[in-house]
Amino acid sequence: IRVRRSGSSGGHNGLRDIAGKCGGEEFPRVKLGVGEPQRAQTDMADWVLTPFYGRDFEEFTAECERTAECVECIVKDGMEKAMSRFN
Repeated sequence: IRVRRSGSSGGHNGLRDIAGKCGGEEFPRVKLGVGEPQRAQTDMADWVLTPFYGRDFEEFTAECERTAECVECIVKDGMEKAMSRFN
């Protein structure tokens, strides 16, 4: 999990669209990483869109729960505390 006050779209079309609707890139972000492809020839888009199974699914579910805790911390205690706790 990575918490940031703001940032760029980094080429991500979804973030670019959100930034356009928000009038700029100055909005908080909570990023949940999915790791790196295990094979060098794997396209990153394919890797990100591949379903999770078994242990990967369990780990992803746990990280989603932790991410929800992070968002709650941002709302209740502010960005500084969340960044300190989750980064």
